[in-house]
Amino acid sequence: GVTTLLKTVFGMGAAKDRLIIKAAGGSKLLDQNSVFNIGERNYLILRKIMWKNNILIKSTDVGGSISRTMRLEIATGNVSIKSGGSVTNL
Repeated sequence: GVTTLLKTVFGMGAAKDRLIIKAAGGSKLLDQNSVFNIGERNYLILRKIMWKNNILIKSTDVGGSISRTMRLEIATGNVSIKSGGSVTNL
């Protein structure tokens, strides 16, 4: 998961102060009654892992009840989110 990803990028020489962390998702698509709260729990775990590693999350688009598509442009580092028929930069 995320911990393995961090270990890998740090092992390859990444510097914490140069990481730009953006998160999206965590909606309640299949859990409208909030019985399991899987998306919310996943996001809380991500925040905890980042906090323990002293890494800030720069921007998020999480929660709610709509699906999202996240797009990363490798050449520029720009991240966009498509949801509800519109596209926004994250």
